[in-house]
This record gives sequence, C-alpha cells and structure tokens, in this order.
Amino acid sequence: MSMVACGLGLCLLLSACGKANKDTLSAAIREINAGNYYAAIDQFTAIAEDKETDAATRCDALLYIAEADLMLEQDDEAIAAYEEALQYDEDNTELMIALGEALQKNGKTQDALEYYERAVSYGDEEALPFVGAAYIDTDCFAEAESVLLRYIEKNPMNAAANYYLSKCCYALGKTEAALVYAENAVQLGDAAYNDILLYHMAVLYEDLGQWDKASAYMGAYVQAHPEDEKAKTEYTFITTRVQQ
Repeated sequence: MSMVACGLGLCLLLSACGKANKDTLSAAIREINAGNYYAAIDQFTAIAEDKETDAATRCDALLYIAEADLMLEQDDEAIAAYEEALQYDEDNTELMIALGEALQKNGKTQDALEYYERAVSYGDEEALPFVGAAYIDTDCFAEAESVLLRYIEKNPMNAAANYYLSKCCYALGKTEAALVYAENAVQLGDAAYNDILLYHMAVLYEDLGQWDKASAYMGAYVQAHPEDEKAKTEYTFITTRVQQ
C-alpha cells in the first residue's frame, strides 16, 4: 500500500503552497514522474527545508522524497523521510502504514508493527492486514489469525488478508482451512499476489497429497520464475509423485 504514487498530478501540492514554491514544485513533480528520482529528491528537499514552506506542503514534499528513495532502494533514507513527515501529520494513518511497510521491508518488523497497531488504534482497520503480516513475520501465528479473522469478517474480498490468513492456518496445521482462504485469494484475482499464490497453492496441495494439483501450480510458478532453483527442485519431486 504505497501512499504516494509517482504518477500523481500537480494539483496534490500546488493547491497547498504559495506562489514562491509553485514553480519548484511543478519541476520536482515532473522529475519524479519522469523517473529522475535524484533530481526530484534534491528539489523536494529544497522545498522541505525552505523556512517559508507551510507544514502541509513540507509533509507532502517529504512523502515524495520517501517514495523516490524507495524507488532507488534507499530504504533508510525513505524511513527517515516518512518519520519526519509524520511529525507534521501525526494523525495520518496511511502515513503510519507506509512507514511500517518501509520498516518491515528493511527487516525492522517489530518497529513496523508498532506503527501498524498505532494506525489501528486511530480507527483505521485497513491496517489490520499489515498487523497480521507483521505477526506472521515474527512467527506469532495465533495472533495473526485472530487479527486477520477480525478483518475478513468485514472485508471478505481482500486478497491480501485471505492470503495471509491462509499462511496462518497452514502454519497452525489447519491445511484444509488454509486451502479455503488461498482459493478465495486466487479467485479475487489481485495481480500483486498471483505468483506467490501459485507457490502457496502448490505447497497446500502437496501437503494434502493432491499431487496433480500441486504439480500444476508449481509448474506454473516455475514457468514464471525459472530462476528459482528451490522451486524447480520441488517441482521435480512433485512430478515424481504424480507418476507413481
């Protein structure tokens, strides 16, 4: 869930700033839309550091900086920009989630969990799947299951929540329940989860001894990811069981 997309239009910031910054903002946004992330960072930094820039515009500039840093895989810099932005918009739950994502990507899952849970405490239940994912990363599967069930009760059509709940159930030895949630996620057709679900479905069917289906899913995954040697080895094993 990326809070600031690089394709955003000029209106996002221009409506909130004075004349002095409009030309600089326009140029900075054009740079980020063109993929010139270093140039964009320089220009947005100048805006953020300008003493005449109001708090809302400074916050937005920092968000753009964070997004550009993420595109450049400069995770530490992105985290710092998000943290500074949050100082100007302390109640922004989407910003809390974005910061949590950056922290989790950088291996700081406990820190990420704090921001996700803060977003939930502010009333944003869209943070619950992120809480669940963080619990999974720390092997707290029962806690993750509880959080995700709470979310799915109201949001059954969320592919991410179904996928993560499937992972919880599998880890807790509930393979048949895991398959139900995984199939839900597949049917929802969220492209962001297509590949990972191929592998996950193969694992579930393998665990259930349904080798034909396991072979079909793992084969599709290997075709999409021929560089994954572990998956290729697993696929070879599965096909030997199909032939028996």
